[in-house]
Formats: sequence, C-alpha cells, structure tokens
Amino acid sequence: MATWMVHLRVAEQMLEVFPRLERQEFIVGNIAPDSGVPNEDWSVFTPDTNTSHFKTDGEIDIPKFLNKYMTGEKWAAYGEKAKSFFLGYYVHLLTDELWRDEVVYPTIEKHRELYDRDRMEAIWTFKKDWYDLDHLFIRNHPDFQPFLEYENAVGFQNCFMEEFAGDAFDRRRIYITGFYREPHEDLDREYPYLCEGDMQVFVAHYPGKLAGKGNGRLKIRRTRKPDKIRQTIPGNKQQPSL
Repeated sequence: MATWMVHLRVAEQMLEVFPRLERQEFIVGNIAPDSGVPNEDWSVFTPDTNTSHFKTDGEIDIPKFLNKYMTGEKWAAYGEKAKSFFLGYYVHLLTDELWRDEVVYPTIEKHRELYDRDRMEAIWTFKKDWYDLDHLFIRNHPDFQPFLEYENAVGFQNCFMEEFAGDAFDRRRIYITGFYREPHEDLDREYPYLCEGDMQVFVAHYPGKLAGKGNGRLKIRRTRKPDKIRQTIPGNKQQPSL
C-alpha cells in the first residue's frame, strides 16, 4: 500500500486535473480506505483491509468497488460532495495497485535475498524509507495544502459508506496528522530502498498513467468546455461526468 503522504500528493496532482471537485471530500476520500478503526491493541481493524480495499483473493478488486458505489445509476443520484469523495476513494485503490506494481514488486526483486530471509522484516525495512521520505517531504514543504486541508477536516462524518463507522474518517485523520507532526531525526540520510527522486517520479507521472497510459482503468478526457471533465468507468454505459 502507498503511504498516506503519497496518497495526498497524488490527490494534489488529480485536483489539477479535476479542478471542480469538492476538495475536502476528495482529499478525505483519498485516505478513507485506510480508515479501519483499530481495537485496543491494534491487532484487528473494523473494517479490515480486505473489506476496505474491496479485495478478492487478497488482491484489490476494482470492479467490486465500482459495482457497489460507482454505477451510472448511483452516480447520477450523487451530489457533488459524494462524487468527489468516491472519486478520491477510487483513486486511492488505483494508487495502491500502481504502488504495488511500480514500487513494491521491483523493490522485492532488487532485494530478494533480504525478502526471502524474513518477509515481514523486509517489508518494514522498506517502509521505513517510505515513511521517512514522507516526513522529509512535509519538513521541506510545510505549506503542502492537501495535508493542511486534511488536518483541518475536523469532525468529518462518514455519510457515504456502510463499511465504516460514522467517525472512522475523523479518527484516522487525527492519527495520521499526529503521526506526521511527530519530529523525526536523520531525514537527510541515504535511502537505499526508495530514493526521494523515485517517489517524486511516481507522484508526478501518476495522472498520465491514470489517463490510460498505465493501468487503463480510468479514462480521462476533456470535453469541448475546458472546465468540464468526463470520467469513464469501464463496463458502464452511463458515464459519470464532473
């Protein structure tokens, strides 16, 4: 799974493509799939990852999400806030898939010996680079707007999805923003498992991949009016538009 800051950086890129979105709903939507509420020892989350990421046999199942929340009929009934939220949720799932294919799998192959020796230890070793890069980014970009807007989405209530409790997104917001506000040392170190430049390339190239150059699941095309954007969902004859 991509880091929370990567999801917010991707959200920033997509807000440039979709300038008419409701910003707060779209930004929260980009984090929402990671909003399972933990039990006391954080061993169980409600909903679990399989549910929140609409997985089938352990893999994200995009059509499963689309068929539940983004059919043409449902889309036509949504208001602008709901559309923005669900597009954010959708982008999160696509980002996780792209991160898996372009970051996780290549890293495992590059460090196969480490991974084969202890898979969980290897994953957390990789993640230390990822999350330290997040902290480096926020240190160097203290005015990063999507993070500030997410931090200020105080009391955001879930009125969109039955999988989550009403306060789940706000509880996750408190945790994530607190995590990134904690001071971190040695951020100018070397990053052997993912460098700052590669993370930037992933984020910067994301809209192009989403537009059909990469995964082909979300087609973005501009209509004659520059402020009108149509989003095509495969398998839906009725195409939601923004």
